[in-house]
Amino acid sequence: HNMTIHPISPQSSVLFLELSQFQDPNQQEDIRKVLQDFIGVEDMPPAEPYVRPYENAPGEINICDDEYRAIREILVGHGTRAARWIQDYLLAEENSSNRDRVVLSSREGFVAAIQKWSTDPCV
Repeated sequence: HNMTIHPISPQSSVLFLELSQFQDPNQQEDIRKVLQDFIGVEDMPPAEPYVRPYENAPGEINICDDEYRAIREILVGHGTRAARWIQDYLLAEENSSNRDRVVLSSREGFVAAIQKWSTDPCV
């Protein structure tokens, strides 16, 4: 890529979570603890996965319909490149300027989650 990489400010940290991590019961307690520490609260309710509060909204599409296959291919391509960039630049072990400021509840869980961005969820 041709983007300039700026280190995260020494006074700041950045917390990264991928939404699917909330659905993994093996990660939920770790996520809760990391969020609790990151935002500086003494106690936090358990993390729970999102439950859609409605059946279908007017105008809602189903991205898995065959007519949206080309759009899914574009989105999967963007997801593949984004996941690779996150791993190669943001989480890279040799990038010591960011290593101590990037907060993850589980590196393995986060990386596994973003690697799924390379797969069409409808196939």
